[in-house]
Amino acid sequence: MSAKTHALTTAVGLVSGPLIAFSAVPPVAGEVVLVMAPDSFQRERLVVEAGGELIGPRQAVFGSLAISEDPNFAALLKSSGAWFVVDGRTFARLCGVEV
Repeated sequence: MSAKTHALTTAVGLVSGPLIAFSAVPPVAGEVVLVMAPDSFQRERLVVEAGGELIGPRQAVFGSLAISEDPNFAALLKSSGAWFVVDGRTFARLCGVEV
């Protein structure tokens, strides 16, 4: 195995474990969620139509943080086309944001 392949395999292994663990945490009603969808415009539309508010980042490539008091917010986002909707509190902390 080349050094480049070994380094890439190691990097993927180190990053994928925490990402899988964080993404397994279900969203909590009334708390911040991480919404993953194809582009920022579609994410903002999905969040607003589901009765939520986008709290940032607005120009992220695949994910944004949002909040709503609606207990069905995550289900509405998923049924409208969001790829994933997971607990956003941990992701916010990783980005240095306290929510």
